[in-house]
Amino acid sequence: MKKILIIPDSFKDSISSENVANAIYYGLRQNKINNHFNIDRFPFADGGEGSLDVLCKTIKLKLVKVTTVDSLRRRIRVSIGIRYIKNQNELYIEMAKIRLKAGEGVVS
Repeated sequence: MKKILIIPDSFKDSISSENVANAIYYGLRQNKINNHFNIDRFPFADGGEGSLDVLCKTIKLKLVKVTTVDSLRRRIRVSIGIRYIKNQNELYIEMAKIRLKAGEGVVS
């Protein structure tokens, strides 16, 4: 049986890559494509918006809220991903989340 692999990125500010993958998957199933193909989904991110969400699910990151500063040195709250491996910790930061619109996420 042939295979279809669905690997979408997110749609900026509207839908996650996981939701895109699910929409395509269920659309194919409704049209009975799955009778002829083995369909699999793998949400993807290109390093921008949505990357941290994909990494949390694929490599089991723990999300932690931290206070930092944006490019204008304003205090902001953002999520970072942490993975603990034996004697080594890994930290993942999605820089797209640090880019702010005026007043968004600023901590007083």
